[in-house]
Amino acid sequence: MIVQESLSPGLLDELTGKIDHTTLHELKTTICKTKAELAKLTRLVAGVRKRLPEDTYESLREELEEIKQDNRWLSTQRGQYVLAINAWAETFHAEFRAQPEFADVMIGGHSEKEVVFVTGVVPAQNTFARLLAYVQSKNPPFKLISDVHVGKWAGPKAEIA
Repeated sequence: MIVQESLSPGLLDELTGKIDHTTLHELKTTICKTKAELAKLTRLVAGVRKRLPEDTYESLREELEEIKQDNRWLSTQRGQYVLAINAWAETFHAEFRAQPEFADVMIGGHSEKEVVFVTGVVPAQNTFARLLAYVQSKNPPFKLISDVHVGKWAGPKAEIA
């Protein structure tokens, strides 16, 4: 999950030469992790409106709206859950992906429950046991549930008319 907290480098490059260096620096360095920073960015964007071509300002306003929307979502319970899962999994992602026996396994959040959800396929029961032990060793921030198939999984059953 990617949450936008600042203006994109491409858009900031487009502003170079169109606004003063001080304002451009402020726009580049404002990271919206708090309401105060978001208010600051909103003021900065409003302040450059008259100095920009309409299409450039519209792009700037659209990015600001996306940042605001992401900021609102992050303040929800679901946003906090997703952020916590991602931050936790990021600490061991490379190590996990380097283990070939877990190549067909995904670890992340669940679409409906606030849990650590492990899903996929492992070749054998002992691999499944190692997988669960591995995930538990990483101190999951939520209850762990799994939908991991042992052996070959043919996918969900479906009727074909």
